[in-house]
Amino acid sequence: MLIESPRRLVFPAQVIREYLAVATRPIAANGLGMTTTAALENIWEFRVHVRLLPEEKPILPTFLRLVEAVPCAGKRIHDAHIVATAIVHRIGAIVSLNGDDLAPLAGPIAIVTPAEALRLPPRRGRSARR
Repeated sequence: MLIESPRRLVFPAQVIREYLAVATRPIAANGLGMTTTAALENIWEFRVHVRLLPEEKPILPTFLRLVEAVPCAGKRIHDAHIVATAIVHRIGAIVSLNGDDLAPLAGPIAIVTPAEALRLPPRRGRSARR
């Protein structure tokens, strides 16, 4: 499992917001139907293993340039923000089950599945986990 791998995992706070939206949305509306309390418990457990990337001012100009260069709308705006965050923080790969959605936006950033991420060589010069 990727979360148990020796890799240092990071993600933007946006992912937490998107998870909470899906987890607490009713099943009939394509959600998980969880209570807010249960969803927050999942997040606290997950945060033990994953570092949040700061949401800094430089992300906005990168995000806006990306949306201008690769026009997108609706839910794809969220994908563009994730890619912009990766660009600003110099993240080499984004792990996703929705690679086809991210690929047009990613440029030099690799989009990999969780299984592919497990096979990537560790980054040099950095510890596997902080």
